[in-house]
Amino acid sequence: MYCPKCSQQQVSDEVRFCSRCGFPLGPVAQLLAGGEVVIVRDTEPRRWLSLRHRNQGTRIGAKMLFFSMVLVPVAIALSVIFDAPGPLLIPFTLFLAGLAQVLYVRIFGESALPGKRPQPAIHGANERRFESPLPPAAPMPMIDSRPTNTSEIVQPPSVTERTTTLLEKK
Repeated sequence: MYCPKCSQQQVSDEVRFCSRCGFPLGPVAQLLAGGEVVIVRDTEPRRWLSLRHRNQGTRIGAKMLFFSMVLVPVAIALSVIFDAPGPLLIPFTLFLAGLAQVLYVRIFGESALPGKRPQPAIHGANERRFESPLPPAAPMPMIDSRPTNTSEIVQPPSVTERTTTLLEKK
């Protein structure tokens, strides 16, 4: 069997995940064995983030708006002291960034800030969900720290050994 995502040949048909890309091969094996249709669908086709993640993006934008309002009196005081409008740039920029964040979340339904996006669920005929696309990590084997005795290693035969043997027979 080959992985449908990366075309890596699998060592056995009982492998649950691709060894190269981690793609879940359980539904593929079920499809090949029983002919049942495996449906891969996104639970939220247009919106990547759930309601909780959208609200979190809105809260971050609202916090930025709040802190910009808190910084306005400080910026005004600094502007009066230095007789320059430069300090007002900080709360104004923070206000615009917060407003852009809130509007982006409201319009597109996802946060503009980088974060983890949930992966689409893979469903079979029995609606079984895969929690992780990778199997649990195996413990690392211990490396032998003793020096290797190279005289015990068997050397492979030479590439030209068979030809030499054939020529000697003639």
